[in-house]
Amino acid sequence: VFTPFLGHMTDVPASFRSGHQQTFDRKSAFWAACFVHNIANLKWSYAIKDIEARQAQLEQASVDMVQKMDELYQSDQSTSSMDRVNAEYLKNIETIVSSLWSLSDEIMFKYASGFINEAPDHMSQMPGYP
Repeated sequence: VFTPFLGHMTDVPASFRSGHQQTFDRKSAFWAACFVHNIANLKWSYAIKDIEARQAQLEQASVDMVQKMDELYQSDQSTSSMDRVNAEYLKNIETIVSSLWSLSDEIMFKYASGFINEAPDHMSQMPGYP
């Protein structure tokens, strides 16, 4: 998922500073994306549709946030305005990482044991050939 950052940020969010292949970490953006990818491999031809939908949703929210914050900054370049812009970017980054972790859980549930599970009324559906 494309994740925008401000060039003037004083620090990179911890979720993007962490993430090493030797240590699994649920606070890491790297591991969030890696986990979604690996869970999706259980039923890739189906799960990729869920991934693409979430990616589109998150990226559109990022585009909307960037546009809104650009407008705010153009109208008010005070320190408090910049603090708000910075806070909105950090909130967006946190939302993306959190959403990727949720997506991996959703994919695991939806495609568990080779079925398609859509609660509450469409559990254990047998998939046909894609």
